[in-house]
Amino acid sequence: MEQKHIHFIINESSDSENVESIIDELFEQHSLSYHVSRLKNHADIAALAQQMKASRMVAVYGGDGTVTEVAKVLIGTEVPLAIIPGGTANVLSKELQIPQDTISAIKMLAEDSFQIKNMDTGLVNGTSFLLRVNLGIMADMITDVNPTVKEHAGQLAYGLSAIKAVSNAEPHTYQLIIDGEAMEVSAVSLTVTNSGHMGIGNLQMHPGISVTDGLLDLVLLKNADVLTLVKAAGSSLMDKETEAVNHYPLKKINIKMSQPESYICDDCEANADELTIEVVPSSLRVVVPLTHNE
Repeated sequence: MEQKHIHFIINESSDSENVESIIDELFEQHSLSYHVSRLKNHADIAALAQQMKASRMVAVYGGDGTVTEVAKVLIGTEVPLAIIPGGTANVLSKELQIPQDTISAIKMLAEDSFQIKNMDTGLVNGTSFLLRVNLGIMADMITDVNPTVKEHAGQLAYGLSAIKAVSNAEPHTYQLIIDGEAMEVSAVSLTVTNSGHMGIGNLQMHPGISVTDGLLDLVLLKNADVLTLVKAAGSSLMDKETEAVNHYPLKKINIKMSQPESYICDDCEANADELTIEVVPSSLRVVVPLTHNE
């Protein structure tokens, strides 16, 4: 294997477009060095770690779950991560303004029409994450998605799951320490996020959230009544603040629950009665279009 070239990683379960043939066609026109690895499952990523770290760039085709697992290998290294969106939500690629069609995303790399930026990542109980940690209905919305519906309906599956989660929503009490300041909150949804993008259209969780500001953001939804949900939805659509959603920029937060509770860290489900979450500023190099504004 030639060192310091582009290493493409393709999630086979996402590949309905024969992505490798697109890569071959576009890159042969530019006589660039590249290598392709195919993933059958996320467990294969560990075996590729040393190859990835020896590459000039790693470009991953897949959804947010695959992107996150590959990124964990590259956090703290000088090797930049490029994303070719191949999932249902593709949150991080939308946050970074990556073209959402495969040919355009690959062509951006082949034609060298990109720049490298440093983005923040986070740690939850010592485990790295890229996007966010969800508790409450935002977690339930993801865990309750029917895989068959998701495969056939795409993002609509999350909408159907959200309706179910909201109908079953009950507030939970959380003991918080935010950058040293203690408080108690009651909420149906608690999210500590690095990315503002929700993965649906251009909807944002809250105005001003950025993956490059050296901060994470706590977003609280206190209840799930109709008026609150309408205000929260309006805030996302209009990218404006609302009293229905509480927002706290932070560097570190400790969250204590009255009993063990399921949470979602990026795409992975776990269970805990206490979480310590902190930002790791500028810890991952990412590829963005030359026109990207941050």
